[in-house]
Amino acid sequence: MTTHRRARLGWRALGAALLAGAYLPLHRLLTVERAGPAAAASRAEAEAILQQSWTGSLAVLALSAFVVLLVGLRTRMGGGDEVERARRLEAATARGLTAVSERVWIAGCGVLAGGLAAFTHHLLLAGRATLTDELVQLRHARLLAEGAIADGWTFDPAFRNSVNGVWTAEGWSSIYPPGHTAVLAAFGRFGLEGWTGPLLTALTAGFTAALLLRLLPNRPTTARVAALAAAASPFLWGLGAGWLSHTSAACAVAIALWSAVRTRDGSPRWAIATGAAAGWATLARPWTGLTTAVALPVGLWVARAVTERSRPPALRLHRDDEPDEPAAPFTLRSALERAGWATLGGLPFALLLGLWNHRLFGSPLRFGYDAAFGPAHGLGLHRDPWGNLYGAREALGYTGADLVLLGRHLFETPVPAVAAIGAWLLIRGRPFRGSGLLLAWSGAALLANALYWHHGQHFGPRMLYETAPAWAALTVLAAVGLGLPRGTLAPPSEEDDDEGVPTRSPWALVAMARVMTVVALAWGLALSLPLRVGSWSLPPEPPLPDVGAAPALVFVHGSWAGREAARLEAAGMRRDSIETALRRNDLCRVHEYARARREGEPLPPLDLEARPGSPEPLTWVLLSEGNRARVDPAVPWSASCHREAAADREGTVELATVLARRGAAGPNGPVVWVRDLGPEENAALIERHPDRAILLWTAASEGGPQPYAAAASDLWTPPN
Repeated sequence: MTTHRRARLGWRALGAALLAGAYLPLHRLLTVERAGPAAAASRAEAEAILQQSWTGSLAVLALSAFVVLLVGLRTRMGGGDEVERARRLEAATARGLTAVSERVWIAGCGVLAGGLAAFTHHLLLAGRATLTDELVQLRHARLLAEGAIADGWTFDPAFRNSVNGVWTAEGWSSIYPPGHTAVLAAFGRFGLEGWTGPLLTALTAGFTAALLLRLLPNRPTTARVAALAAAASPFLWGLGAGWLSHTSAACAVAIALWSAVRTRDGSPRWAIATGAAAGWATLARPWTGLTTAVALPVGLWVARAVTERSRPPALRLHRDDEPDEPAAPFTLRSALERAGWATLGGLPFALLLGLWNHRLFGSPLRFGYDAAFGPAHGLGLHRDPWGNLYGAREALGYTGADLVLLGRHLFETPVPAVAAIGAWLLIRGRPFRGSGLLLAWSGAALLANALYWHHGQHFGPRMLYETAPAWAALTVLAAVGLGLPRGTLAPPSEEDDDEGVPTRSPWALVAMARVMTVVALAWGLALSLPLRVGSWSLPPEPPLPDVGAAPALVFVHGSWAGREAARLEAAGMRRDSIETALRRNDLCRVHEYARARREGEPLPPLDLEARPGSPEPLTWVLLSEGNRARVDPAVPWSASCHREAAADREGTVELATVLARRGAAGPNGPVVWVRDLGPEENAALIERHPDRAILLWTAASEGGPQPYAAAASDLWTPPN
C-alpha cells in the first residue's frame, strides 16, 4: 500500500469517527452509579440534542432530496435554468467577497463577533455573571485592581471565604491562575469589566480571520467565508459574552497560531510573539495552553521541516516578506531556532506563574486547584475529588457528549457541524491543503480534555471553546469540499489543486451538499438560533444597595448551606471534603459537626467518604426561593438547626455575588462586606469595629441594609 493510499485511509477513518461521534449515543456510557450527578446531567443533555440531530438531519435530507430531484427533472426536461442562475450567482458572490481588502475583512469579522458578544452580555444576560467561576474571578480581579494579590482578611475566615477560593498565607485567593484574572483587573480598573468578554471575542475572531487567510492563500473566497462563519458562531460569541477564562485562552491561542504561521513563512523572530501568546494562554488555562498554544506551533514548525526535507528546491515556499527570493530550506534546525525564540517570549509568563503559585500555594508547580481540592483534582483517569469515577469508559462517554453538543451548538443547525466535517473527510479522503493546522487545532482540546474529569456545559461544551474557531472554519471547508466541483463558485485560483484528490464530484452529491447546506442554515437561522438565544435572556439584577455614610460593616445573609461550608473551611477542612459532607449528610448533622469542630469538642459521626451521589434517605427541602437543604427525614433537628433554617425564610443573598459586584476591599476599606453567621458569632467581629456603622442586608431588606440590632433580632428569632 502506498503512502498516499494509507494517508487517505487515515483521513477516512477520522471522518468515520467524527460521523460516529455526531450520531452515536456514546454518552450512554455515563451512569450516575459510577460517575455521579454530573455524568447524569451530561447524558441527559446530550440525549435530548442527539434526538434533535437525528430528526433534523433526516428532515433536511428528505427535503433536500426532493429539491434536487425537482431541479434535476426540470433541467433534463429543459424547463428551467436554475443551475445556470446558481452559477452566475456564485460567481458574483465570489467576486464580491474577494473585492473587500483583507484588512477590512479581518476587522469586520472582529467587529461582528465582538458586537454579538456585547449584545448578548449587555442586553440578553443583562450584565449578569452566570457561573460561580465568574464571580470568584471577578472578586479576585477587584483585589488585583486595588493592588493586593489576595484578600488580607486576618479575622475568622468564615466571614469572607467563598466557593472556588482558598485561604493562603497572603489571605483569601481564587483557585485560578492569574492570566485571565489580571485581564479582568485591567478592564475593571477603568470601569470596563462588561466589555472584557466582547473585546477578547473580537480579537479571537479577528486573529482567526487573519490566520485563515494565510493558511488558505489559494482559496481566498473559502478563507473569507470560513472566517465569517467562525465570527458568527453562537458558541463563540455566546460564551464569549461572559467573564470566563476561556475567553482569554481562546484569544491567546488564536494569536499564537497566527504568529506561528507567520514565523513558519517569515522571520523566526515572529516566534517571540508566538511564545508570548502561548505564555498568556497557559497563564489563563494551563492545560489548554500547553496542548494548543504550545504544542501546535512546535508541531507546525517540525512538520514544515519534515515536509521541506523531501521537497525539491524548485517547490520550496517563498518568504512572504521577500516574494522574489526563495527562502532558505526550512530544516529541523530552523524549527529549533523558532522554538528558542518562542521560549524567550513565553519565559516571563512561566516565571510569573511559578512566582504566583509559590507565593500563594507554597510551590511553583502547585496550583490553587490542588490547594483547595487535593491531588484528585489533577489530570488522568481516576476518581475525582468527590469520588466520581473517571475511567476510559467515562472519557469516551464524555467525549461523545461533547461532540454531540458541539455539533449542535456551533451553529444551532439541525445537521450537526461535526457530522458535516466527518462526511467531508470520509468521502473526499483528504482535506484541503492548508487545513491540517485547523484539524490539529480542533482535535487538540478534544483529546486533551479526555484526560480531564471535568466536562462542563455552558453555552455548549465549554472545555472545547478555545477550538471553536477551528471547528467553525472546518465546517465551511466541509461544505465547500462536498459541494463545489471544479468550475463553480471558486475562481480558477481556488480550484482543487490537492494532489490525488478528484477534481470532479458526482452531480447528485454536489447538489445534495449544496441544498442541504442552504436548508440547514436557513432552519438554524429561522428556528433554532432564535429559540436558543432567547433562552439566554435574564432579568436585570437588582441594584446593590447604597450603604450610606462610611465606614460601615455590612453583614450579608446567605444560605444555611453556605454558612456551614464557610464554618468548615475556617476550621481547616478542604473544599472537596466540605462538598462531600454537604452532599452525603443531613444539613443539621453538618451543622453540629461544624460547631463541634470549630469549638474543639468531640466530633459527631459524619459521612465523609468520597462516593458518587447522595445516600437514598436524603431529600431536598425548600427553605426559601432558590435555597434548598438536604435533609434526612429520620434525623431529629436540634433547636439550633431549626433556628438556622428559619433564618433563611425571607430569602438569601450570597456573599460571593456581592463581593464580585461591589468590590473586595479588605478590613480597612470604607465598607466591609462579610457573611452573616448569626448573632453569637457576629458579636466577636462587631467588637473589633466600634467605629463603624453595623448593618445587615437580607433578601427582604427594603431600601438597602438595615441597622443591625433590630434586623438581626427579627431575622434570627424563629417564628412561633
